[in-house]
Amino acid sequence: MSLTFKGGNMSPKVQSRKIAVHKAAPRKAAHKRVDDIETFDTPRPPLRMYRIIAAVFVLAVLALLAVVLYVSSVQATIFVKANSTPVEKEFVLDIVRTPSSPSEVRGRVLSAAMGRTKTVALSGTGMTEVPAVSKGKVVLVNESAQPQPLVATTRLLTADRLLFRIDQSVTVPAKGRLEVPAHADKEGKEGDIGPTRFTIPGLAADRQKVVYAVSESPFTGGTVQKVAVGQADIDTAVAALQAELEGQAKETLNREAGEVFDGKLYSTSVIDQKVTAKPGDEVSQFDVVLSVRVVGVYYDKKVVQEIAVRQLYERLTQGSDFVSIDQAGMAVAMDRFDAATEMANLHIKIRGQSIPSTTSAALDPGRFIGMTEAEVRKSLLDDGVAQDARVEFYPSFVHRVPQLRDRVFVVIE
Repeated sequence: MSLTFKGGNMSPKVQSRKIAVHKAAPRKAAHKRVDDIETFDTPRPPLRMYRIIAAVFVLAVLALLAVVLYVSSVQATIFVKANSTPVEKEFVLDIVRTPSSPSEVRGRVLSAAMGRTKTVALSGTGMTEVPAVSKGKVVLVNESAQPQPLVATTRLLTADRLLFRIDQSVTVPAKGRLEVPAHADKEGKEGDIGPTRFTIPGLAADRQKVVYAVSESPFTGGTVQKVAVGQADIDTAVAALQAELEGQAKETLNREAGEVFDGKLYSTSVIDQKVTAKPGDEVSQFDVVLSVRVVGVYYDKKVVQEIAVRQLYERLTQGSDFVSIDQAGMAVAMDRFDAATEMANLHIKIRGQSIPSTTSAALDPGRFIGMTEAEVRKSLLDDGVAQDARVEFYPSFVHRVPQLRDRVFVVIE
């Protein structure tokens, strides 16, 4: 190849070359008979190999089927005896004639005043022991040869220095005896003595030896029982009259309220109270003067219970459910009232018992995967979720919770 440059431009000039092509002469197709063509047989696999392949395939299918059956049938059911937790809700409801808000309930607020005077016969509960003069009889003895005159109130002295006196003036005959009434010098049960001998200290010492007194029966009457008004008599009488007045007032209010409302609350206040006797007064009867005012609040009990239950559910924590709600024990108290405007405030308190539900994170099946029954029980008891727990495995030879959470079931007992 040569390059030629002309007019400042470089233009290659390719030198052509002739190539000789020789045509091959046509060849006649060779024709042979089929019998003359040589054939080669492909070797066939032995029958035993087919059997081995088939057996391996069947075993693989059976193994896969066994795995599928195991995975689809294995399961663990966890039975939980859950701990309960008290839940309480307190709130205030307004009782009005025409409710206009969710915190108001339709009802009536009525009042009535009652008063009466009642005469009460003494019941005897105020029986008291009062000191009195002990009395008895003595025999005056005169062993001398001369009569012995004695004036009324002549002193008689016992060996233990208790003093008694005779009731009348007498003359004890010589060598004689004379019975006379006598009494203790002071009031009190100390004067109740048994038979004894008395000296007469007003006589000369020598004369006391031959003139003396003896008692052959006990002295009695040192104390006496008297019926007096007791505080218990007054309290019982006031309470009985108040109950009567309250009953009359409630009947009046119930008639005015009608039978529309099944919820009822009453509040009683004492307007005036007088008693014509005081503790210790010895009277056979006394008067009680009493006036009371009774306010009645009437409301729809079912509506209040429904509101209370809804309020209680607001206190329920996530993952918990109520096992019981004490509607029958719901406490309803009257806080404030205005009979003139017929409005009242009710203080409501309701209680329930909650337990963890199956949606609780503490009972999530995933947390038990791979655990034994003992580990499941320990976990639940340590968390305070359950009182006890047990696990049922299927098949029976399984002893751990399956790895698939959808094969783990939690049942709350």
